[in-house]
Parts: sequence; structure tokens; C-alpha cells
Amino acid sequence: MPNLEIVPSHILLSNTDVELTTAIDHREERLKKELDAVRGRYDYIFIDCPPTLSWLTINAFTAADRVIVVVSPGYFELDSIVQISKTIKDVRGYFNPSLELAGLLFTMSDPTVNSKTSLQILRQTYTSSVLNTVIPRNTDLRDAHFQKQDVFAFNAKSPAALAYTKLINELFHI
Repeated sequence: MPNLEIVPSHILLSNTDVELTTAIDHREERLKKELDAVRGRYDYIFIDCPPTLSWLTINAFTAADRVIVVVSPGYFELDSIVQISKTIKDVRGYFNPSLELAGLLFTMSDPTVNSKTSLQILRQTYTSSVLNTVIPRNTDLRDAHFQKQDVFAFNAKSPAALAYTKLINELFHI
């Protein structure tokens, strides 16, 4: 895809977190240092983090300008926002004072009571932080990945592609 570069993750990256745990010199800003060297070549850099609060995530938060927290339906998913919020606050206090929360993004939404209730609780609890866009559960995302395509190339009219288009417009005011 023109004007898009992707650096995929690898299973060996899991060793990095162990190494960072024992590192004593600026372990929180290793990713920031590397990204600062190439930042001028890009309009945007997105870092997709695993759903854990590890040194890899702290590095990503230290390097980031803004964070989108992805939330899926369920009690434990909603409960985890408290810890993620604390981690963002800690990173802001210790390593990256300009870090902002771009918003909470509700994903994997489906027409179930659990999904509807989770979104309702999320919006009531974090009123100003929840993004308007909701990403639906959609098999086209999985199918596109299996076909090694993005969802827009796979099926631009799918509910997921339309939702991600709406998210792009919401985040970048297009």
C-alpha cells in the first residue's frame, strides 16, 4: 500500500520484556530513542501493544503522543481500564508529561445484552473519554487478515471497514 510501512512484531520480542525488567539504564525510553531517529519521515506512527502492562507497553507510552485504549465487552475488560489509566498517569508523571489519552475505543461490539451493557457502563463511567465510533464484531476483519489484506481492500463496504473509516474521521477530524 502506498505511503504505508508496517514493522511486524515477532515472537522473539517477548524476550525483550524480560531483558527490560533487568535493565538499569533508561529501560522505559528505548523505543522512544529509536522512533525519535525516524519520526521526521512519517506523519503518524502507530504502535499496537499487547493487552498487558509490561515494559513494552511502558516503552510505547513513553514514545507516544496519544493513547487509544481498546475495550471489548465484558466485566474484566471494563475493570482493566482502572489499571491502564493508572499506568498512563504514572508514565505521564515519570517519563512522558505530554502523553494524552486519545480515547477509549469500544470494539468487538455485537447485538448482545453483554455488549450493550458494557458500552452503556463505559459511557456512563468515562463520559468524556469514550470515542463515538464503535467497532463491530465482523468476520471480514478475520477473513481479510487470513487473505493478507486490510479490511478496506478486502471489503470496503463491510461494517468493520465503515466503522474504521468513521474512527479515522473522528481521530483526525477529516
